[in-house]
Amino acid sequence: MLAFLHLSGDRGPIVDHSRNFDDWLRRVVPQRPGMWHSIRRKWATERKGYPVKDVAAAGGWKTEEVLVTSYQQVDAETIKNVVLYPTHRIVSR
Repeated sequence: MLAFLHLSGDRGPIVDHSRNFDDWLRRVVPQRPGMWHSIRRKWATERKGYPVKDVAAAGGWKTEEVLVTSYQQVDAETIKNVVLYPTHRIVSR
């Protein structure tokens, strides 16, 4: 289930069990060349902490490769977290 608000704010939330972020974006954002790519890139980058397969499905990408190579971007905050907070510590005895 997806629930998004209209960008104009004049209508209630869109709740749709069968659509993804890309479908929503095409319905509520006026189509301008290149505009959707930056919005989708931001959306994908903000969800880097989730499994890639899930983000790709929710965002409407047909393959995980396109999501990772074209949309998810490196950002300073994530790099800092990777360095400072390992997910698995190896402790020698």
